[in-house]
Amino acid sequence: MTRIPERFPLTAALFLGVALVSNQLPAEDALPAEDALPAEYRSLAGFEEAGEIMRHLYRWYLDHSDIEQLAGKETADFYILPERPELDPGDASLFAQMLFPAIGAAVHLKKTDYTIEELGIRLQGDRFKIVSVEKMEAAFEMPSKAVRCSLPLPELLDYLFRTRAQADPPGPELLERMRRAAREQLEGQLGELTVKGDQHFFLAPISPVANEAWVFWEEAGLLLRWNSDIDITAPAVWEHESLAVESFDIEEQAVLSFTLVPGSNAYLTRDQVGRVLYNCIILGRKLVVPLPED
Repeated sequence: MTRIPERFPLTAALFLGVALVSNQLPAEDALPAEDALPAEYRSLAGFEEAGEIMRHLYRWYLDHSDIEQLAGKETADFYILPERPELDPGDASLFAQMLFPAIGAAVHLKKTDYTIEELGIRLQGDRFKIVSVEKMEAAFEMPSKAVRCSLPLPELLDYLFRTRAQADPPGPELLERMRRAAREQLEGQLGELTVKGDQHFFLAPISPVANEAWVFWEEAGLLLRWNSDIDITAPAVWEHESLAVESFDIEEQAVLSFTLVPGSNAYLTRDQVGRVLYNCIILGRKLVVPLPED
């Protein structure tokens, strides 16, 4: 599990690594135009995908000060950097970075496309999903292959405002899958809990650009997080990919800063906990599950 940078209190989900990228830009004419993107990456430059990624950042990572960095601008500029890491045979997955200098965010993305040879099955995602989000340093030379793109800022801000409370909770099939995964992977830990009566679960909305789900279990004081390498909402591929589950005790595993627990991935900062609780309780769906009396 990687760590979420403190300035960006959460995501998607996935837990995020702290690698530093900076935002000193070369002259605009030194960067290729948007149409220079390879065809398989061009969807990232459009409002449908870029706007949705921005909405995910807006909901899970950004503060008001980040949005204020866009004040007075006509466009929200960002840069797309296709990446081509060495992959295993049969893996045709696509990777890219989206760099947002104005808000200091670097987003790593993956579009899954690989074959399980022994089963003869191809697992293919329908869009890029967020893998991690990183901070950007104050000074850095933008890679020469990064492609400058932009969205009209008034339209983007209007979209973020209109969808700020939009909630897409997990469906019944996904909930059942999450329940089974939690029982299988957390049985020993959850079996030690002493809770009675009705149990209240708050389910955060599912993001279309992140393969993760968050739930707050009120009586247990736990935050639960599920994540997957492939589409978390697609039943057709569930039998080929298991959900990973993590739990966080909000009293015991919340710290002011990661500097207090260097090298550990077992904690969330208080800011991160606050973001998860907001998405679960305010934007999410409440589920009440009665426990049988002894």
